[in-house]
Amino acid sequence: MKNILEKILPIIFLFAGLISCVDKNVEPESLLNEPEFLINTHNVWTYAFYDSLSGEKDTVLVRPLGETLYDNRTPAFIWQLKFKNYTDTHYVFISKHLDSLRIVPNFTSWERYFKLSMVFPLAVGMKWKGEWINDTVRVLKQESIHVGKTAYSNAFYLEEKWGALNEYGIMEVWYYPQAGILKLHRKGWGFSFMNQTWELIRLDKQ
Repeated sequence: MKNILEKILPIIFLFAGLISCVDKNVEPESLLNEPEFLINTHNVWTYAFYDSLSGEKDTVLVRPLGETLYDNRTPAFIWQLKFKNYTDTHYVFISKHLDSLRIVPNFTSWERYFKLSMVFPLAVGMKWKGEWINDTVRVLKQESIHVGKTAYSNAFYLEEKWGALNEYGIMEVWYYPQAGILKLHRKGWGFSFMNQTWELIRLDKQ
């Protein structure tokens, strides 16, 4: 018995030493998942907003606020959009497997903002159906982009084109993992007309 303990104890101490050396500040892999990053309530995105048709300019703070029930039945997360003179909300729906999300604005003001679906992890060449009847989102390339005071290399460039019921449009999105939407340009025509640009000027994250 003594001989067995003499052989086993060094192994036990070795594993104990390895465990004690684990960096406790390293986040679990699940916390680094992209959809979870986008609804982390500690993150705040600040955007410069401009609509060239209406002439509206604003600085918008986008802040996740937590969970809610959309239409009193569907689990969703809230994005608060705080403009200078008013506050609005978007709803973020995340798939069960954390591999896709949908961003849906308030129906009272949807034409002013963006409606977007994304599939993760992003890769050049991917495409999927968007929110409209005739709607396709494509990941076309990766490229460098400078927004605010920060330069990002290899940001994903997405293009969405849609058309349904006399409502047509095109949206360009520059997206960077663990930073989110860097820039968004949305043009629409039909029942309503818009030419909007959202550009990230600051990101405060956990």
